[in-house]
Formats: sequence, C-alpha cells, structure tokens
Amino acid sequence: METNCNLKCEIGVNLLRSSTLYAMIEHFTSNLEILNYTKTKTIILGFYDFLKKKYGIKCEIGMLFIEKMLIENLLAKYNLEENNVLFCNKVEMYSFVKPQYLKIEKCNNLSNIISEFKKMTIVNTPSVKIFFMMQAFKTIYKNNPKIEYDSVLGIVIYTFLKLKQKNIYSQIRLMKYFKRKYNGECIQNCCHGFSIDIKCNCLVSRDFNGEEEYYIITCEAACKFIEKIEYASLKIDKNEFLKEAKI
Repeated sequence: METNCNLKCEIGVNLLRSSTLYAMIEHFTSNLEILNYTKTKTIILGFYDFLKKKYGIKCEIGMLFIEKMLIENLLAKYNLEENNVLFCNKVEMYSFVKPQYLKIEKCNNLSNIISEFKKMTIVNTPSVKIFFMMQAFKTIYKNNPKIEYDSVLGIVIYTFLKLKQKNIYSQIRLMKYFKRKYNGECIQNCCHGFSIDIKCNCLVSRDFNGEEEYYIITCEAACKFIEKIEYASLKIDKNEFLKEAKI
C-alpha cells in the first residue's frame, strides 16, 4: 500500500478552509479546554458524531479529513508535548543498547520494524498514527511468528531507544485519547460528505476492532521501562556497559 503523501490532503484542507465545516472546527477547538484527557476525549467524540450527522459523512476518508483539521488546530493551540525530563534523559543515555542487551535473541527485519514505527511518529492524525503502529506490530509478528510477548516488548523498547524520539509519550497519548471509531469504506462516487472527491495516500486507517488498545498499552509499557531503565535492567557485562555508555 502506497502511504507517501502526495499533498492531496493539503489541497483538500485548503479547499475546506472557506467552508462552514472548517469554521465549526476552528470554533470548537478555540473554545475547547484540555484539562482532563478522558473528559476531552468524550467531548471530541461527541463533536465528531455531531459533524457526521450534520454533513452526512458516511465514509472514513471524510472523517480522516475532519480529524486531520481538528488535531492540527489543537496542536497549534496547545503544547501537547510530554515534558518528561527523566524519560528524555534515559533515551539519550541508553540509545547505545543492542538487541541482546534486552534479551532479544532472534528478530528478523529489525530495520523494517523501526521504519514502520518511525512512520507512526511523523504524522499527527491519531487514526493514521494507529494504522502505522499496527503495521509495525504486524511486521514483528509476520517475521517472527512464534515470538513471545516479552520479546515483542523488548523490540518496542529497542525501537523507541533507536528512534531517539523524546516525545514518544505524547505520541502515544494522541493515539490513546484522541482516536475514534472507524467510519466505513467510501461508496461509489463518494465525495466524503463535503462535495470534494479527493483522497491522499497519507490518510490511511483501518478498523482494528479495538485490537489497537492492546498495542497502545504495549507502547506505554515500553516507555515506562525506558523511564526506569538502569544497568541492572540489561543483559550486559559491567565492563561492556561502562564502555558502551561511555561512563
């Protein structure tokens, strides 16, 4: 599946900027106060339902455009970055980690797995982030069919350290609190609810039937491990640790 952005999403958003739909999204985000993420999630999901009914949006592409515009407006208004100094320091300190230090004995295509997770980190739309996260886990299991959970967690920990993404916590929070239900495939000659027959390769999602929750929790567990990681957490000789960590 081609997922590289062909900029049609930006064309679509620009066409919608003068619409009442965009004005409603702007008004909603400008008045939204993010004080509690659980309550905010409920409010946003209610707004999505309102827009679906008002504009007759029956397909996923239409909702992806709305989600993209809403999240971009929220990110412009709020700093949703997780300023976790301890986590950031640990990512910096332990980026030298090798698979064997995390008891990852055998894992095929680690570079492909890292690439899939990287895609997750460079997009803002929660449904798209979840799609790439699930693609990454699919790659893990496809190339390592008999792998156990501890090894999967180790691979995610290793990947997050190698990506050196210090805002991974924020990335996961976007998926956890700002995701929504899948809205269905486009019908023939679909205009997505706002009379624009346009799609973009980067706006991808899928109905995972709630399975994504398990993997979001796995990503959270990987972050918590990194936050607490110490020499004793690794399978490594002390002298080698001092050498690799440059202590």
